[in-house]
Amino acid sequence: MTVTAPSSSTVLPVLTACCSPVVGQVISPAAADTLAAGLKALADPTRLAIVTRLSRGEATMGELATPHAISPPAITKHVHVLVDAGLVTRRKVGRTVVCAIRPEALSEVEVWLGDLTTYWNRTVDRLADLLEGNGDGE
Repeated sequence: MTVTAPSSSTVLPVLTACCSPVVGQVISPAAADTLAAGLKALADPTRLAIVTRLSRGEATMGELATPHAISPPAITKHVHVLVDAGLVTRRKVGRTVVCAIRPEALSEVEVWLGDLTTYWNRTVDRLADLLEGNGDGE
C-alpha cells in the first residue's frame, strides 16, 4: 500500500477551516509589551528562582542571593530586571532592601496562558473533527 502526502490545495482549506483565530480577547500593544517583558524576565533561571522564592513571601536581597553563587551586584541586577518587568517590588526598610512579588502581574500571564490554551484546544478539536469527517469545523 502506497501512502501519498495530500497536496497543498487539499490541506490549506482544512487548515483554514479549523485554525481560524478564536481569540477571547485582543491584547493591546502595551499589554503585549508588558507580557513580553515579564516572560523575558522569567526566562532566566536565576530570576525564575527569585520569583519562586518570593512566591513564599517577602525576602531581603541577602536572602535572595544566598542560594545562588553570584555577587550581590549581580543579584541586584536580576532583581532590577524583575522590577522593570513589573513582576517584583522592592522597598527599603532602614538599610535593608526587601523584595516582594506582584501577584497581579503573574495573574496577567496566567490569563494570557489560559486564553492561549483555550484557543489551541479548540483549534485541535476542530482539526480532529475535520480529519475524522465529523463536521464542518464550526
